[in-house]
Amino acid sequence: MEKTEMKKDVPSEPMCSKVMLTSRLLVAAIFVMSAYGKITGFTAQAVFAGSSWLALPGELLLGAAILMEVFGAIALISGWRYNLGVKVLIFYTIMTTIMFHIGEGQAMNLLKNLAIIGGLLAMTLLKPGKYSYNGKEE
Repeated sequence: MEKTEMKKDVPSEPMCSKVMLTSRLLVAAIFVMSAYGKITGFTAQAVFAGSSWLALPGELLLGAAILMEVFGAIALISGWRYNLGVKVLIFYTIMTTIMFHIGEGQAMNLLKNLAIIGGLLAMTLLKPGKYSYNGKEE
């Protein structure tokens, strides 16, 4: 029997970079909008954050959340400190899920956060592409 090699369809480098840029922007959008909502509604959001099981002031939790979301979104959008930004967003999303989205009536928020975590985990295996801070595939 002859060995036959299967031809794999691999997208071109320019296409991969464009898809990565689009993916980075789409994932970052949810964190940008979330941070904006926290900043503009700080007082109400701090009260909500303080209702979690963590015995920390809501203002402290909310400030940390805003910093993580803003840093992570900037890292995703620009590609600067990309891997660190993705890992910060994974940590943030896991903590948010545990603190607020496990329980009655939270199934959709739980699944949404798990999907975001899955996408971010996949991003840890990829490079940001040439449309990033350093403009390289690194």
